[in-house]
Amino acid sequence: MNTYTGFWIKKPVAYHYFHKSEILYRFIKNYQQNKSRKDLIMQYHYITKKFSKSTLTSHLKDQNLKINTSGNQLDILNNNYSLSLQIHEKQLDFCCETLHDAEKFLFPALRSFHPFIFIIDTNMDNFGWISPITMNREHKKEQVLYSFL
Repeated sequence: MNTYTGFWIKKPVAYHYFHKSEILYRFIKNYQQNKSRKDLIMQYHYITKKFSKSTLTSHLKDQNLKINTSGNQLDILNNNYSLSLQIHEKQLDFCCETLHDAEKFLFPALRSFHPFIFIIDTNMDNFGWISPITMNREHKKEQVLYSFL
């Protein structure tokens, strides 16, 4: 089984670090290895949002997923696929045979829950966003490439 961790990144941080995901990955890995450093703790809590177990579980059930609940653990079943999901305050941990299994039935449900989730493979240096982030006009105000002046 492969294990992955998902983090709900706050919107402004997600927009700023979408194309700089390696920096975000290195920061999270550094935080995980140095949880006693107050500066990293403060930064981690500043950039991440909390997961609500009840809200996320309800949302996953609304997506027609079969779920068995035991404490913070959800076992998600879909035809021949199964996935174990643990909901923590600031992260989701899940195990599945392949990432393709998660992409097939967990990620679409998570994308509709919130698009700014950053996934890290805990066994290898693989990481990335659960969905592409589109930049709308409100986030482009400060970025000017040229002027008509």
